[in-house]
Amino acid sequence: EYFAETTRKIGETRDWAEEEFKKLGFVFPKPSANFIFVSHPEYDAKELFEAMKAKGIYVRFWGSPRIEDYLRVTIGTPQEDNCLLAALRSYKPE
Repeated sequence: EYFAETTRKIGETRDWAEEEFKKLGFVFPKPSANFIFVSHPEYDAKELFEAMKAKGIYVRFWGSPRIEDYLRVTIGTPQEDNCLLAALRSYKPE
């Protein structure tokens, strides 16, 4: 019962986060896990990673050739996701 409820909550939060990332211009393959693998056509993923890290927001960046344009964003609580999205909305590339 706990697993089913937790899975449902993660799915709902992920669906909401997908829509918010789309509004910000991010693209990604359809996720089916507790994370979204996002890329933005106008932002360098490593620079975005560093900007989020400077704000105490941690996303994953590997820098491998096939995925160097992507960040792995774990679906957290709505509060955590709102914090990340607010930071992304205010992001200004250098």
